[in-house]
Amino acid sequence: MTDHESYDAAAALADVQASRDELARRMATPWWYFWAIGTPLAAMVVAMGVASNAIVIGIVVVLCLAIVLSVTAYQRKTGLWLGLAQAGPRTRIRWILLGIVLAAAYAMGIADRFFVHWGWLAVVGGVLALVAYVVGGPLIDRQMREDLRQGVSTPKPLR
Repeated sequence: MTDHESYDAAAALADVQASRDELARRMATPWWYFWAIGTPLAAMVVAMGVASNAIVIGIVVVLCLAIVLSVTAYQRKTGLWLGLAQAGPRTRIRWILLGIVLAAAYAMGIADRFFVHWGWLAVVGGVLALVAYVVGGPLIDRQMREDLRQGVSTPKPLR
């Protein structure tokens, strides 16, 4: 009898589940990740409504840097990436809903700048963007890890 023959199905399934659990633990997003991206997102929404073009451009640069640095740090920590294409359906739906809320926040900033000129609408949009990203991001992260445990998400390894 070879080792392969003595490896029963229950042990194999337990190993698969242990690997999924470890992967979900490894893919946990650091606490600072959503703040590092959400804060410049919110600042950009507010700036779109009340600031000069130069300030908006500066904040866009900061936002781009925040996204690149945060994603790079996350990928170095995990060695993996899980985008919408690799996400499970429940994770994907949550990301799409967050995108809709962020689009509404941006629309508030744009409307304030070009149409109503109230000032406060952009601030409300900025608060909405920050809360949506800082609260919604960890909820999406939890769902992503649950999808990994259940085997419905497949992250891609980085080379």
